[in-house]
Amino acid sequence: HVVWQDNYNNAVMYREGVYETPVSINQILDENEITIFPNPTGSFININSTIEIVSSNLSDINGRQVKHLLNEGKTNFSIAVNELSSGIYFLEFFDVNGETHLEKIIVE
Repeated sequence: HVVWQDNYNNAVMYREGVYETPVSINQILDENEITIFPNPTGSFININSTIEIVSSNLSDINGRQVKHLLNEGKTNFSIAVNELSSGIYFLEFFDVNGETHLEKIIVE
């Protein structure tokens, strides 16, 4: 679980899901494998998954959504981040089983 305070409106934000700090290219979440690379990045994030991803949200450190993607059950896709400011972002995936996965992304 991730909890933080949104300094924009002083709301305490709460997001349920699996949070893993990236330590290598291969990451296993639950029984499903989701690979995110490169991380950190300055241009694109590539996502490869063994489970179909229905949609994904990219939010900044304050919880503001900066991108929303309808992935339509894809298992491999890329997200452009070159227009974003440098910083920490959270990438939230929603899979076909209704599970939510949350990953920290660093944009350089």
